[in-house]
Amino acid sequence: MIRCEGYRKYGSFMTLGPREWKQCKNEAVVVLKVRQEEISEFPACMECWREAVERKMEILEVMPLELKTDR
Repeated sequence: MIRCEGYRKYGSFMTLGPREWKQCKNEAVVVLKVRQEEISEFPACMECWREAVERKMEILEVMPLELKTDR
């Protein structure tokens, strides 16, 4: 199993708790190639992939994980 490398922020000034980033606990199903500050690839689950699309991240390529590991 390859774990998703997506991260989520928990806590904020509204909840009066400390803000912290936690890694997604889901199993990755695809590898996303994205351009943020630089181009990078990372394993992602369906939920994090959907969030990337909703947040209009620049997704350059999506490859099913089983194809990526066969290379």
